[in-house]
Amino acid sequence: MPIIESYRYTRPDIQSHRDWLFVFGDNLQGRGYGGQAKEARGEPNAVGIVTKRLPSMAEGAFLQDSDVLRVTPLWQQAFSKINLHLMGGGVVIWPSEGVGTGRAQLPARAPGLWQELNLFIAAMKSVAEANGQIGFGKALGEPSITCPRCGLTSYNGNDIRERYCGNCHMWHDQMEGGQ
Repeated sequence: MPIIESYRYTRPDIQSHRDWLFVFGDNLQGRGYGGQAKEARGEPNAVGIVTKRLPSMAEGAFLQDSDVLRVTPLWQQAFSKINLHLMGGGVVIWPSEGVGTGRAQLPARAPGLWQELNLFIAAMKSVAEANGQIGFGKALGEPSITCPRCGLTSYNGNDIRERYCGNCHMWHDQMEGGQ
């Protein structure tokens, strides 16, 4: 099974697919309910990737490049779980906007860490490809919706129901109306 990109997912999505692994951006404390953590925190089939120090938007809550020795072992642990799941033929639900790009502001606040995180992500994609799961894709038989503008396919129930593209940040009706 592949890595599937999803703009958003809900706790019911996670609970109805216990054999899938859902990835979300997390913090060093492993607490808080901002972003996708609201849906994923505490679920046994969810994996948090540390992208912040604290669940806050205060200045001290953000990672810095100097945090590399703190976060690298945590990334190794999280990606090990993800990679083992992929090697076992499991489905991984990956945020279509990535991790560290939203509330964590990792590219701007810790560009060195951002580069390091992308090495872990590239290695995860290589594991998927080595196991016949070429890149990001579709789970057979799962409902999906494909954006008419960018071609991204989402398997998220909300995206399908609302006809929304997380990549374009637009509803399909807006695109079809020429807006």
